[in-house]
Amino acid sequence: ASSAIGPAETQAHFDLAKGLEKNFDLIVLPESALYDDPQVNPELQAQIVSLAEKHNAVVLVNTRHYRANGKLYNTNFAYDPRGEVIGRYSKSHLVPFGEYVPWRSALSFIGPLRQIPYDFSPGTRRQTFLVDGHEVAGLICYESAYPGLVGDFVRDGAEAIVVSTSDRSYRRSNMAEAHFAQAQMRAAENARPVLQASISGVTGVIDSTGSVKARSELFENTVLTGSINTYTGDTPYVRWGDWLLLGAGLGLIGAALLVVRSGRRDKIQSST
Repeated sequence: ASSAIGPAETQAHFDLAKGLEKNFDLIVLPESALYDDPQVNPELQAQIVSLAEKHNAVVLVNTRHYRANGKLYNTNFAYDPRGEVIGRYSKSHLVPFGEYVPWRSALSFIGPLRQIPYDFSPGTRRQTFLVDGHEVAGLICYESAYPGLVGDFVRDGAEAIVVSTSDRSYRRSNMAEAHFAQAQMRAAENARPVLQASISGVTGVIDSTGSVKARSELFENTVLTGSINTYTGDTPYVRWGDWLLLGAGLGLIGAALLVVRSGRRDKIQSST
């Protein structure tokens, strides 16, 4: 979930990126890496555009974003080297009691809930963005745990997946590793490479088979670079989703029943 940080921490992310020496197609800053919304902060937007121009790259950033309707969203913005926003996506699967409080007015008597000062609203529209002519989907945080959502992006044309996450709340528990393992599963299910950028969890490059090509350790301050091959077309899982698993499960149960019946028949015949 997005959490408030200060300008110094945001600057630390840009300082890390300054160490990059060549051109890249895509540069990803993790979820919650920005202290303010670049759409309303010209100074912050200028830093993003400068990074994009320097490396001739699309730069994907995440921020808390207020729309004209007055609602707050957890939003990714993709900037091209000209400073144009070429894609935006607001998180649609929000974490209850992390990004919003269900039935807030009815639960106002619970003191700790006041520590969550505002509620994010769910996004309602999927949108990919172009990187060197390839459609890329940008998921936010635990959305990588939802195979249906990732499959929807792939059916929309996504050739690669990016996961922007914080993972701060997991500290040094095994939950951060589990989150990265979910990204591996989504890569294998959809035959799409996955790039995960995390503040304190695992930052990594995963190929379309789910194999890890490069990764960081927990709480490692680093810039991870790598290359991926994008893919198009549907896998059986993209086409049929969990129905494929259900069919496979029923098939295994049926095969097991046949084996049991065959075993019983053999016992009956051998005893006569």
